[in-house]
Amino acid sequence: MATLTVQNPSLAGVVPTVVTCAAGGDKFAAPAGGKPVILRIRNAHATNPRTVTIDDPNSQGPASAKAFNPDVDITIAALTTKYVRIDYPQRFVNAADSNLIALSYSDSAADLTLEIIQGL
Repeated sequence: MATLTVQNPSLAGVVPTVVTCAAGGDKFAAPAGGKPVILRIRNAHATNPRTVTIDDPNSQGPASAKAFNPDVDITIAALTTKYVRIDYPQRFVNAADSNLIALSYSDSAADLTLEIIQGL
């Protein structure tokens, strides 16, 4: 499991940092000031989709719910790329885990690459 850095592009530009997703999941810190985050996720597997899960440790379950899981699952088809915008990253911050946001991956994470960019 790796702690990834959120890139903050400027008018001068930034060279993207593309990382291979870790088998045990990855974590990153939410930008200061509640700024949104954009995930760019690429699935390089030739045939199988992959799922990225953003852990939500904070949302409360509705009263009388038999099952409630507020985590967000993003499915990326084989050989495709998805951009995901997290408008309110504080929803996913885990205070018990150094205030980091946790990502986990279905099946083999070796097929997935990820960029994390601070939005406006």
